[in-house]
Amino acid sequence: MATLSIPATRRRALRHCALPAALAGAFGAMIPAASAQSLLQRLATDPRAADFAALDFNQRLAFARDYGLDRLLPHTQGAPIPVANCNDAGAGSLRAAVAAASSGDTIDATQLSCGTITLSTGSIAISVDDLTINGPGPDALVVRNGAKYGRVFNHAGSGALTLTGMHVYHGVVASGATESGTKGGCIYSNGAVNLGNAFDPANRAQGVIVSGCSAIAKQSDEKAVGGGVFAKTGLSLSSSVVSGCSATASDAATQAYGGGVSLKSTVDNAPFAAKYSEVRGNSASGTTSISGGIDAGFISSVLVQNTTIAGNSARSRAGGAYLGTNSGNEVDIENSTISGNTSTNGEAGLIVNTISTSLHGTIRLRSSTITNNSSGGSSYAGAFLGGPTELQSTIISGNLANGVPKDLRVMGTATGADNLVGTATALDAPPSGRIASDDPGLAPLANHGGVGRTHALLPTSAAIDAGNNALGADFDQRGDGHPRVLGARADIGAFEGDPDVIFDNGFE
Repeated sequence: MATLSIPATRRRALRHCALPAALAGAFGAMIPAASAQSLLQRLATDPRAADFAALDFNQRLAFARDYGLDRLLPHTQGAPIPVANCNDAGAGSLRAAVAAASSGDTIDATQLSCGTITLSTGSIAISVDDLTINGPGPDALVVRNGAKYGRVFNHAGSGALTLTGMHVYHGVVASGATESGTKGGCIYSNGAVNLGNAFDPANRAQGVIVSGCSAIAKQSDEKAVGGGVFAKTGLSLSSSVVSGCSATASDAATQAYGGGVSLKSTVDNAPFAAKYSEVRGNSASGTTSISGGIDAGFISSVLVQNTTIAGNSARSRAGGAYLGTNSGNEVDIENSTISGNTSTNGEAGLIVNTISTSLHGTIRLRSSTITNNSSGGSSYAGAFLGGPTELQSTIISGNLANGVPKDLRVMGTATGADNLVGTATALDAPPSGRIASDDPGLAPLANHGGVGRTHALLPTSAAIDAGNNALGADFDQRGDGHPRVLGARADIGAFEGDPDVIFDNGFE
């Protein structure tokens, strides 16, 4: 794809205007490759983009529709329906508010101070197409299943279910259980799911935590899919965390996909986006088990920005994430960390596939870190990239297969510059300026600011001042307050070290 020149002032406006998750970042990642250039050209001259924050909801929605990217946006109408108590049912309850809602309504639970809603009479059934439920914050409200089995939210509509400001906990679906199906342990949607505020993706107070959820398949003709979240037509995460969820296949013939989240497309336009989020400690287990963290393959577009995928596991392949598009569309991974994921037999960190018949979409990894992933098999432990790839200022090193360094395989041409990649790497055309090293010089994964954990650079790391800012980012993965370039050049990877800070604990 040819490079589009957008004025610097407008680029800065686009980065800071809190565009919805389906619009933010690289528009080319969310639309068919053939039409990406023309849409980017229109965007560059659209006056609404320069002052997006000033638009009201209907203006924002119209803006999204003009670019064909409104599927993931909530469609609100009318006055919010209040939730007055934390009862399981009855007047003033969340269940009663949802039952009274029409498509496009908003449920307002932001004033609750009771802490926990325990669902003892089954999941909250949502029959309308579009619904938004706003809570007071992920640390202020837990909505949980209170029985042995049962989801938390069951969305039968074909539109978007949007949740903000809550913790969704302990949903379980299993073969033969009261609530039918083996998909979506905590959240199931026949349409799209938005977790967090897509208009303000770095807003932690409006993020969502999904944890302790399970999807269990016991019969040979079943699949356990989406231990935490399952969606059919679109999925976005903004300042959200999915952790400790599992997809389990207990019979030798059953299959498990997406221990954390799964998007299984049934439509042509089904985007996946994760921004300022973390998917950690999830698992897919069983004889055939793929995608311990994220399962989002063969969909329309993938965008991962300022996000950490860490500590997930799968028995077969893709302990961290399986990402892929159909029709030759692009996959963009930017300012993100993929670390500490494991696989018993296959690739541990990341699998990306953009190949569909004769159409090969571009995979772009920019200013990201893929390290410390481990496979028990002989596959490439860091990343397996099935399509032409652009690598810019990215670390892919320190990944082990059977205890031996094995970092990256690219099935297609590889372009880009200023990367730190391990020595056991298969590239058809090595990007220029590559540092070949099996020691990326990284501190352990830790909380250095931002929603997701990151790897700080050790003072001896070859990544310091050796990268580029081809991404054009103002900040590193952690976001506001953490500049992308400190020193002579940008550092390679998702984390930008501060030369004035000596110790990670903040003392100088």
